Parts: sequence; structure tokens; C-alpha cells
Amino acid sequence: MAEQALEGVNVLDLSEGIAGPYCTRLLGNVGAKVIKIERPGDGDKSRKVGPFPRDIPHPEKSALFLHLNINKKGITLNLETAAGRKILKELVKRADILVESFKPGQMVDWGLDYESLEKINPRLVMTSVTPFGQTGPYRHFKSSSAVLDALGGHTFIGGEPDREPLRNYEGLPEYVGGTFATIATMGALFYSGDTGQGQYVDISVVQGVAVLDSHRMSRWTHLGSIMQREGGFGGWPGKIYQCRDGLVCLAGIGPARTLKAMHSVMGIPQLLDPKYSTEVQRDELREELDAIIQPWLMEHDKYDIFNALQQARCQAAVCTSAEDLLKDPGCDARGFWVELDHPEAGRLAYPGPFAHMSETEWQMSRAPLLGEHNEEIYHGELGYTPQELTRLRQNGVI
Repeated sequence: MAEQALEGVNVLDLSEGIAGPYCTRLLGNVGAKVIKIERPGDGDKSRKVGPFPRDIPHPEKSALFLHLNINKKGITLNLETAAGRKILKELVKRADILVESFKPGQMVDWGLDYESLEKINPRLVMTSVTPFGQTGPYRHFKSSSAVLDALGGHTFIGGEPDREPLRNYEGLPEYVGGTFATIATMGALFYSGDTGQGQYVDISVVQGVAVLDSHRMSRWTHLGSIMQREGGFGGWPGKIYQCRDGLVCLAGIGPARTLKAMHSVMGIPQLLDPKYSTEVQRDELREELDAIIQPWLMEHDKYDIFNALQQARCQAAVCTSAEDLLKDPGCDARGFWVELDHPEAGRLAYPGPFAHMSETEWQMSRAPLLGEHNEEIYHGELGYTPQELTRLRQNGVI
């Protein structure tokens, strides 16, 4: 029996940035063998992105690269050379999946498009992850998280109704795109396993962002109304509050009985005043209610508030910082944070399994050094001699 769900599945990762590498990271988490292919010399552009320990840039210590490339073996290969493209085709013969994120048309120019690679390996699943997909008027447009967030529809509805829209934090659209790329790639892999026929998967990250906005879209298609910025999280209290040691999120309380539950925790008699009994009344008097509960919140700590209100069946949460999340009892109990040793970056904690599988648990191994597994892959698997590898290095191929 396989120890990992995707044990025996071979993945070639030619992608850079966030979306493609996150897709292959997830495949590696559940057992796929992922070979990260980077340019000789400087490698993946993510190696230049901080933060870095002690804020000193180093290509082997980028937090972004280390996070995105867990569970991968690393080799270098120059696809701009004929010899490099020949070697890639040798690797494709052994692969089940290839993920790339070059600009649309680049793989065609190199003769490495799906139609060419399919002739080498008919069962290959090839996934291209780009901001706007391989077709359409935007395919060659420049992109960033801000662009994807705005064009995907999320920026329009973020923030307070009387202020300009607020975008999501940097990178979120790309992580969304990487997640959907994983789903689509897995579907194609199942099809390939059943039929022996691979296929080409064309991922548009911005359309992945739009998929998350289905409620906004259904408001328009069903009602003809445009969803506006509402701020907060719905009915009162529905916002973030300051407390003694940080911030807490209190969601809309819903039925009046939940207001009684809040009173049972806070011991504030004013909360039981009949003028707050309906959701409409509470919305109209939300500033007054905020003033009533704020002093109590300032006398208590965030995790105490969270636990007490949740035990009373009220929707509440700690608004966690990164430091909080690393210490969070819920994460700790589920083994979410995993510490890995890296020869350059040292021992650091990384986000681990957000899903637990009863028979095939997630695997976690550190990100590779640049070209760390060249000898293992090129010599051990493809049969290149040490002399041939030396010549390939001298010629800038690996």
C-alpha cells in the first residue's frame, strides 16, 4: 500500500512566482515527487523576494521561496539552449504532470508546447498557470496581486461604503489560482489514469479569483442589483474591536437569544434592553451598543473573550497576528506548524497540513538548494556521466 496518496506520481515544476509553485507544493504535500526546474545561476525569481533572516538578502533564505518549494527536489536547466530542451524532453518521458508559468507562447517558441510534448508522452498532464490564461485579449497584459484582485471583482466590494475600495493582501489572488490549478490538474490526472490520455490545462488566475465571488455575481444575474461595499461583517456587532491585549472579531449575533448569551458572558444589563431586541434596531443603534461593550472588552484579553463567547455559542474570534497564529492552541492541537531544518536558512516553522488524511498523511521536507539534486536526477535517473554533467555545466545548460 502506498504511504502517500500521490506516491508514484512524477511532477515537473517549471513555474515561478506564487500560483504555479503553490500548485506543485500541494501536489508534493500529498506524495507526488516534484522536480523543481530553475534557471542556472539565479534560479526562481522568488529567491530574491523577502523577508530574509536579519533582513539580509540571500537566494537560499527567501521566506517566499522556502515556503512555496517544500517537498521538491531541485535541479537547474537552461531551456533557452537546445541541449536544455532536449534534456527536458527526456524528463517528460518519465513525468505524469508538468506545470509551467511562462508568458503565453513561450513554450510554443521553444517547441515545448503540449502538442509537441504529447507526442513524447501521450498520458502527460500539462498545466499552464498564467494571470489571464493562454487566450483572450488580456493574455499578454502585465499583472500583479493588485491587478488580479481588482479585475477579479474582489476589490470593488472590499471596505467601507463611504470610502474607496480596499484590496486584499499581496499574493492572495495567486494562492487562489494555485489552489484551483491543483484541483484542475488532479482532475486531469484521474482522467489520464483511467484512459491513458493526458490533456492540457489552461489556468487563468484572475478567473479563479472571480469564481470566489459567485455570491456577488448571483446578486446581479438573479436580482439585477450590484453588490456594494457594506463594511463590517453584517449585523451588529459585526466588526473588529480593540481589547486589552489586541483585537477580536465579533460577528453579527443573529437571533435575540444570542444577545442574551452575550449578556451571560459580559454581565452588562443594558444588553437586555428591549430597544435592542431586533436586528434592525441593533443596526440603527450600533454606535450606542459599541459604547456599551467596549469598556468590558478593554478589561479582558483576546483569547479569554474568544473562548468565553464561543462557549456561550456566540460568533467570535481572535484577530490573530502571525505571532498569535504560531502559538494558537487550535493550530497546535492539529499539528499545523512544522519545523524544518535548512542548511542555509536554519530551523524555521512552516504551515503544514490543513487537511488530515486517515491513511496517507501529508509529507513535509525542506525546499531545495539551487541545483541541489542535479547529480541525483541527471546522473542517477537519466544516466548522464559525471564528465557529461561537467560539460553541460561549462556550456551553461545546467
